[in-house]
Amino acid sequence: MGAVVMWGTPLAPLLDLGVKYVGLPDDDYDFYAPLLRPSIPSETLSDDYNGLLSESFVPPSIVAVCDDPHSIRNGRRNLILGDARGKCLVFYTEKGDAAEEAEIWASGLYIKKLADMMRHLKGQFSIAEMVHFNKFMDQRGDAAYELASWRLIKTLERHFPEDKGTILSLIGMNYASSPWRTMCFTNPFVIVEFVWCAVAIWEMQEGFVKNTCQRIDLHCPSNQFRTTQKANACAVTNIILDHYRAKAQFGEQQVWHDLGLTSVN
Repeated sequence: MGAVVMWGTPLAPLLDLGVKYVGLPDDDYDFYAPLLRPSIPSETLSDDYNGLLSESFVPPSIVAVCDDPHSIRNGRRNLILGDARGKCLVFYTEKGDAAEEAEIWASGLYIKKLADMMRHLKGQFSIAEMVHFNKFMDQRGDAAYELASWRLIKTLERHFPEDKGTILSLIGMNYASSPWRTMCFTNPFVIVEFVWCAVAIWEMQEGFVKNTCQRIDLHCPSNQFRTTQKANACAVTNIILDHYRAKAQFGEQQVWHDLGLTSVN
């Protein structure tokens, strides 16, 4: 996370030296990718390029990407361990700071109920593994990924449709992670839609809490988790912009099907 913030934040000394950054010109866009490596004369490149470049090759920017397994584990801790700390991820309430009376909120409560209901399916679908923490810094990425899987989301929707906040949280975690783990994600527009939808869910939630409950520490995921979601979306966008720049240099030889975040991951 520190590397993402360090590399992704434009620095005045580098800007003064003429360093360019890849990113979107939007006030809400926080993390960019610096172009630090010098251009390479085309005649020095290998024969693999077959004269595709007439002048020089501009190397890709340096994109610092988030650790997806860490991000998904962090989401799991925020959702499941929040109950033990008196934390409640509020999505909607008319009670102000009385979050225990919130109409829409997210926690591990219903997922734990689901685990109790489905103990007989433990061999096939062990929800108990997703909600049980051996220690505070539980590092089981497989349990976290299963928690944010469509299989669990649909099961939760079927048995506890009233648990809307938790379902929305799990969808946000799934959207942020899927492009990194699913090989068929090669369409840049779909990839960007998924990661920024995840950001929108948590920005909407944080904005509501700020205006209604005030207590971000009790009613929002950790700052690390929220920053990671934004940094992940920016990093993915920067990778796609780099791919677009490469396509502009190599022409139609470079196609979007070459793009797959699973290979980056």
